Amino acid sequence: MFLQSLPEMLRWLILFIIGTCLGALINLCIYRLAFFVNRNISPWSPPPSAQRPRTFRDRIPVLGWLFLRRESDVFGKGFWIRPLFIELCVGLGLLWFWQWNMQGGLYGGSDVRIVAEQIAMTPRWNFGWFLFHSSLIALMIVATFIDFDEQIIPDWVTVPGTIIALLGHVISPTLRLPFIEPELLANRIGSLSYWSPDAPSFWHEGPEGILVALTILAFWFFMLLPKTLTLRFGLVRGLQFLVASILRPRRRTTAAVGRIQTRQIFSQTKVFAGITITLMCLCGVVYWLGGERWSALFDSLLGLAMGGGVVWAVRIIASQALGEEAMGLGDVTLMTMIGAFLGWQAALLTFVLAPFTSILVAVAQVVFKRENRLAFGPYLCLAAMIVLIGWNFVWNEWAAKGVFEIGGTFLLVVILVCLGLMGLMLGGWRLLQAQFTK
Repeated sequence: MFLQSLPEMLRWLILFIIGTCLGALINLCIYRLAFFVNRNISPWSPPPSAQRPRTFRDRIPVLGWLFLRRESDVFGKGFWIRPLFIELCVGLGLLWFWQWNMQGGLYGGSDVRIVAEQIAMTPRWNFGWFLFHSSLIALMIVATFIDFDEQIIPDWVTVPGTIIALLGHVISPTLRLPFIEPELLANRIGSLSYWSPDAPSFWHEGPEGILVALTILAFWFFMLLPKTLTLRFGLVRGLQFLVASILRPRRRTTAAVGRIQTRQIFSQTKVFAGITITLMCLCGVVYWLGGERWSALFDSLLGLAMGGGVVWAVRIIASQALGEEAMGLGDVTLMTMIGAFLGWQAALLTFVLAPFTSILVAVAQVVFKRENRLAFGPYLCLAAMIVLIGWNFVWNEWAAKGVFEIGGTFLLVVILVCLGLMGLMLGGWRLLQAQFTK
């Protein structure tokens, strides 16, 4: 491998430069993909009016922000500190992440003795995981800072990320998270599958497998659609509102100006429909070819379903119980992306861990700012990072031997029971609040 053959200091320098350039791209996405306020802060964006044109030195990662301080009267004092810090951290982080991956950090590294036939393959696998998970981390950084700024996560961050995850698993099935399979004299690196840590199962190779895959994509498409969901006027009327909000048919009543209002399907709906149909066709082709590529794609789709499904269920139940929106739809699409990258087991662990990563920030926010609304997306991203970096311990030493050993069916029942109890608890909390506010 080219980078591995270079002198160590030169390799580190190249990786740091690549990382800072990636950080510059992340900054560009943070400011250009923002939903409410698109600010031309990035040196690659058009300069604000009444400012001199940006030059090549302004576009040098990290250092360029020191020159852009001249625009503080437009964007605010110290606006350049955060993007500079992001580019510097991404540069150093990519360097560390390379070292960690190439030393086998996902499966224990040099502490694990690998069977002879896999030793020659591990550098290529490590490099693949490095590229694949670096993409996930970059997307999560973009989602995190947009969510911090606006408490929203745009679909134009998470939808491309989900597509990258699905296509990545088709191109290289070994991109699934690894785990250790102990053997007599050494250890074998296995790929995390939907049945792990149980005995292998192959029902996904039958017609029910492709049916499940297409159903997951259909629900993903439905989740992304701009639509109106309400039961305020009953089930039948609610369904009519739902269909009309998606198809947007021509109005039958005249507007105030005396003409019939014409409406068209949202362009966003058309784009998502095209993406979903393409992915469904891809599923059909990969299913027909079979083999490890279909297994990897199926695992990724189950991760998408688990990540998005659990958060969507929590969003619906909590919103109904509290009488207000408890979690944004962007958190749901973010978890579909994380699940598609990491698999359903890692997605579930991420969701369970996320509240613990946000406790200190939430408490500080309530105490010092008297603010009880919390952007939850950044803590889902932080939890996913913890699960990814600590994967060897999280899975091999803890989850596989404990949490997931009870079996998938029983685990699903436990999840449903917990969701029900959460709804009862939040409903009781709402009633209690109503009594105290009378």
